[in-house]
Amino acid sequence: MIHIAVCDDESVFLKTFQNTLEKQLKLLDIKFVINCYSAGREFLKEITSFDAVFLDIDMPEMSGMEIAKYINENHPMPILFLTAHDELVYSSIQFQPFRFIRKDYIDSELEEAVYALNEHICMQAQNRSVYLHTSTGDITMNVEDIKYAEIYNHSIMIHTLEDEVFTCYGKLSDYEKQWEKFGFIRTHKSYLVNGRCIYSIRENAVVLDDGKEILLSRRRKAAVRKKFEALMRGV
Repeated sequence: MIHIAVCDDESVFLKTFQNTLEKQLKLLDIKFVINCYSAGREFLKEITSFDAVFLDIDMPEMSGMEIAKYINENHPMPILFLTAHDELVYSSIQFQPFRFIRKDYIDSELEEAVYALNEHICMQAQNRSVYLHTSTGDITMNVEDIKYAEIYNHSIMIHTLEDEVFTCYGKLSDYEKQWEKFGFIRTHKSYLVNGRCIYSIRENAVVLDDGKEILLSRRRKAAVRKKFEALMRGV
């Protein structure tokens, strides 16, 4: 599943491009979610939700280049610039865009860009895969598909974004050491949570995007908040 943002201030183009992009992704049999934004600041509020962004260079208030600078410094992801001005290709190179797509040539340039983007993200995903020794056999899973792990009846229960549950073996502390680099946060002696799935932090619980509450111990609260804030800043 690829989570894609499209940011362009021209509403008519934004809708047309979204439709064209959806058709291209379906032709290549790629699972996707697309969110569209007419202003850069709106996109930046939700930047951590995406794997890549199609970004108009020439926008009022906050230009595509300003947004690209923020992305590179705070939350690196493939940037595919969109523009009707060919001369902006050279000035955009400093932001190391993944692709540069001219609006007048979308039909001929988008297919290759989407194919390359999917290959790139799949390769990155392989580097973020973990092996799980489950009760039904060994499996490989992308850590981004895991919501949280919990201790239950002396086993480790792995809960996924698709609401699947896998019974695994080992110590939660070992999972914590292995997954900390992927943004997982120990909120309680019995819970290890994917920080990117946290919606808010309360007095004695963290709330996930789906509304589920996970226990938060008092002694871990300050550390959890600090790690979560660092994750949201892309540190």
